Amino acid sequence: MSDLRLVSYLAPSLPEGLFVAVATRIAEATGLTTSLRFQIRTSAPPPGEVDPFSSGEADIGFLCSPGYVWMTDLQPPAVRLLAAAPVFDDPRTEGRPVYFSDVVVAHGSPAIRFEDLRGGTWAFNDPCSWSGYLNLLVRLRDVGGAPFFRGLRESGSHLQSIRLIASAQVLRAFGVLRFAPVADEEYAAERAALRRWQSEQQAARLSMKPAAVCGDVSARRT
Repeated sequence: MSDLRLVSYLAPSLPEGLFVAVATRIAEATGLTTSLRFQIRTSAPPPGEVDPFSSGEADIGFLCSPGYVWMTDLQPPAVRLLAAAPVFDDPRTEGRPVYFSDVVVAHGSPAIRFEDLRGGTWAFNDPCSWSGYLNLLVRLRDVGGAPFFRGLRESGSHLQSIRLIASAQVLRAFGVLRFAPVADEEYAAERAALRRWQSEQQAARLSMKPAAVCGDVSARRT
């Protein structure tokens, strides 16, 4: 049995190799054996389900912030925050351990402002994601009015959202995703078919704190 059991909820949107490298470095630095597994259904343990930390199945986790928030509300808290975070190779970070929500649309989209996306279809990774789902809900509260989207499409990952938009499987679509360097040529080609879009209100770079729980998709599909 491994001394430290790691679990990641962030692949494949972030490459599995990143977490393998971290697990290897932890083993080298501590002299302990490590194991790593991937949970790809959601980007964090959903509320209301038994999480691997409370059940004693994992020691270290890589997950989206909403899951961390609700697990710290448990009694006793299931997790605590380690004082370590990656710094992404993105000039907007300015060397800080931060990330962004980017709204992207296909080349040829007429969208200029956020409001131009009304009536379209939103492709998102999963309702436990801060960058891909909950962050944009904050912006939608500001818009108000009738239902903003014609439909929602839960893709399962940021990369799959890119595929849906680039292949036009989602018409008039856009997605919110965390951009990270991707070496795979397939993904690079699909990213080339997109253009980043950012409204005057900087909807693509919201900096609100995460909601306490994962989102309820069913409540927002109309």
